[in-house]
Amino acid sequence: MKTKSTSVILKRSILFILLLLYFLLIYSQPKYDFRNKTLVSGTSNQVGAVYRFNNVASGVDAFVTIIDITGGITLNDIDGSSGFAEALQPVINIPAKSSGYAEFRINFLVGGTNTPMVQAEVPMTPIDVDGQVYSGDSLFEYDMVQYNFPSAYFDYNFSGTELSISFPSGWVQGDNIAAIDYPGIDTTAKQVMFTVVNGNISDVIFRVGGTNNSTSSRQRLRSVYFQTFYYPNSILLDGTSLQSFQGNQNTSSVDLVWKLYKNHCLKSISLEKSSSGKDFTTIAEFWPGTDGESITDFSFSDRENISGVAYYRLRLVRVTGKVEYSNVLSFKSNTSLSGNFLKIYPTLVKNNQFTAMIQSDGKQQGLIEMLDYSGRVVYKKMLLLENGINNILINNMGSSLKGTFIVRAVLDNKIYTGHVLAK
Repeated sequence: MKTKSTSVILKRSILFILLLLYFLLIYSQPKYDFRNKTLVSGTSNQVGAVYRFNNVASGVDAFVTIIDITGGITLNDIDGSSGFAEALQPVINIPAKSSGYAEFRINFLVGGTNTPMVQAEVPMTPIDVDGQVYSGDSLFEYDMVQYNFPSAYFDYNFSGTELSISFPSGWVQGDNIAAIDYPGIDTTAKQVMFTVVNGNISDVIFRVGGTNNSTSSRQRLRSVYFQTFYYPNSILLDGTSLQSFQGNQNTSSVDLVWKLYKNHCLKSISLEKSSSGKDFTTIAEFWPGTDGESITDFSFSDRENISGVAYYRLRLVRVTGKVEYSNVLSFKSNTSLSGNFLKIYPTLVKNNQFTAMIQSDGKQQGLIEMLDYSGRVVYKKMLLLENGINNILINNMGSSLKGTFIVRAVLDNKIYTGHVLAK
């Protein structure tokens, strides 16, 4: 009996390990695989050159076009052979005492054709964005990935000290600031990586470059990997701090309210505002642990009148120093406050939460639902709406909800719809 029991346990253990290895293998694969390029027009490695990559995903081909090269940089190869075969790996030469980049556009195509093909989600991770010191002079690499707000999100190690992440209009940029070299190309050095995910696009632009302060030209192998990664000290909310963040626009102000979970462990909260959705500044600060009490409910009325669109988000700082950001709320100052409508953002959902912007023609109750494409209701929430524009955080949907869903709002016996892709 003992021998039989041990044998059964051993077999089950082996089966478990094999299944674990299988799933690790599946989930470690990139979404897109760029290899075996073919030059279809232009001069190789020069501006205007167009390359075709077949079967970058099932039923998907891609064009990669060299759009621009700046700062005297030269391109040795659009896709070098070192590192990861599935990654797109330009090899660049950076002249002495200069700074510049090579810019590329990827167009996704229906396999075997030149017809554009919209992709539900395109993850891009510049890896090994490192640097090096040459005889006391530093070289710093940097990469930039197009950021199509609001159907996009990004992530990186917020507490890292080797990358500076910034947000030029329409971009996420990662600049190396440590000049530490990591030999080879590796996805374990999270301190020199960042990820940008764009949704519902058929093309995307990225740049690879560097600043060379040394007295000689230097060759650098760059690498863009088409996969998301887990980062220590991620800036994405983990769902244990912020319970809700929503707002209402009326004729004289934007009224914002948010609620924390009781055991939130937050040290401070900054309310940030932007006119572009990218460059945020702090307009108010809050301390949820004042005088030994844990405060969970907050509100703020912004009466500043700005033209165009105003965006709001919360910057949440834990007692450990980790920083997280809330969902983004948006309000348009010249929007007519009459009638009803529904707008969803982002449509590409991360961490099971998104914002529903609902304009209500008066104070009323409403209903918001999520349905799969079979018509099954998978989420339902009753709403109490104020007159004007209401921004409402939709969360606690359950981690099992993956795929594309219809979002349906019922207001005044009328139905308004949108859609989201839950990752």
